[in-house]
Amino acid sequence: MAFFVIQGLHKHFGGLVAVRDFSMTIERGEIVGLIGPNGAGKTTLFNVITGFHSPQRGQILFKSKNLVGLGPDKICQLGIVRTFQIVMPFQTLTVLDNAKVAAFCRTRSHEEATQSSMEILEFLGLKDKIHLPAGNLTLSQKKKLEMARALATQPEVLLLDETLAGLNATEIEGMVETVRKIRAEKGVAIVAVEHVMRAVMKISDRIVVMDQGQKIAEGPPQEVVRNPEVIKAYLGEEYGPA
Repeated sequence: MAFFVIQGLHKHFGGLVAVRDFSMTIERGEIVGLIGPNGAGKTTLFNVITGFHSPQRGQILFKSKNLVGLGPDKICQLGIVRTFQIVMPFQTLTVLDNAKVAAFCRTRSHEEATQSSMEILEFLGLKDKIHLPAGNLTLSQKKKLEMARALATQPEVLLLDETLAGLNATEIEGMVETVRKIRAEKGVAIVAVEHVMRAVMKISDRIVVMDQGQKIAEGPPQEVVRNPEVIKAYLGEEYGPA
């Protein structure tokens, strides 16, 4: 059995089908890019995986355990955590205290939570910001704090929801290196929903494409961007054959 398996996942809201018979696998330490047009079902998929929504059918197997029916807290404790496209730190708490809130997922010790949070913030380049209120950070720094809060739960699978949105070219390059560093040094499997294709191409071992709730393509980055169905549904002719 693979490390993380989604089988036949289906989620609808009334007459709107958001995720339709979706299946995929994720291996340990792999980075998977999840792409598709707005409304394709990517964020709904994240919401179902992490227990914010329950699917009508299908399985989500993490190390052979079915996660369907579990709440977000239980799924987080098992080792799957996500970030959010719109970052919402505790604005008046310090950067350190924001990370510590998440670290208490693994410990009840104030000392241990402080130590692990400090290490993660240093790892992500926020060491000199730890005493600042989170509301004082730039957008790029808030995105890194969002990552820090996720990593403080000590996950094995990290779901990143549009971490690059709103960043400039320099910040995007820095964030790409951060994602690579997380995988290399933490050994975390990553699924990244992104629209910045040059970044997706750089970081992904494999790309999965969604459209209208369904998986329409999957494979190595260079193969996927040449897929006529993907070009038609999402990428546009600029990615078509020369």
